Amino acid sequence: MSQFPLSFDTPQRRYGALSQMLSGVSLIEHKPAEAAAAFYDVPHAGLFCGKWSPDDIAGILAETGCLSHWQRQGYVNIWIEIGNGIAPNRHEFEVWTQVEEHSELLMQLVVWLDYLQIDRLGEILPQFYVEHLRLQLPQAEPVSNLWPGQDFPSSGILRRIFGILKNWACILGASLITGIPEYFHTAWLFSEFFEFIDPEMECLFRGIVRDLHVTPACLGAISHAFEAGNVLCNGQKWFWPTEMQAYALSHELEQALRVSRASYDVHFTLNEAARMQ
Repeated sequence: MSQFPLSFDTPQRRYGALSQMLSGVSLIEHKPAEAAAAFYDVPHAGLFCGKWSPDDIAGILAETGCLSHWQRQGYVNIWIEIGNGIAPNRHEFEVWTQVEEHSELLMQLVVWLDYLQIDRLGEILPQFYVEHLRLQLPQAEPVSNLWPGQDFPSSGILRRIFGILKNWACILGASLITGIPEYFHTAWLFSEFFEFIDPEMECLFRGIVRDLHVTPACLGAISHAFEAGNVLCNGQKWFWPTEMQAYALSHELEQALRVSRASYDVHFTLNEAARMQ
């Protein structure tokens, strides 16, 4: 494989300082010499990850109940578009529908087929990195009480979509599925399947869930509190960090990534402004 110049696209270019901030994780810019080229060098050819056409994706969405779920919500005219990647290892597709006179997005998925170095394991592993996943039910009328980053309410099919992602990642030969949750609610929703790669961040996350008594009913409010700077750690503002979560696709890797969730001498609270909302 030819080397990409930095002026084209690399993890360093995509993430900038973020690639230095991740604890215990290195986003490497080129595949290791000993790695099989088949994982990284996937031609687009109008196929998602070089394998799935729009018809293939539509069939999978139908088999898993996603299509019927959308149809029950009143979205009948549905189509799929494969995106043109800005790099050979970046892949995306979108699911669209018609709402009145407008085309509206039901789902968007962007993934990178990259390699990830996990410092504490001393390994470089092929990853199915989910850069962006949007699942929504577009409405003709404005909707209130949205969570941070949302334009419309969530569609409620995350579990089904995760099953699809897991299957695709295994077919492609990835060792793990990864993502960097931009918002607290994203990390909480994915924590059913994922853990933070950095052990300290996993412990802090569990401390947040414990101290703030996070439940589905208050999840949106707590996520807004993070964005507004209303979450305190030992009395000081604590903003949501950029840390990577991972789901191991083998039992051996799952055991290797699992760490003792020791408690830290920190305590999370909401300030009075957040409590009054």
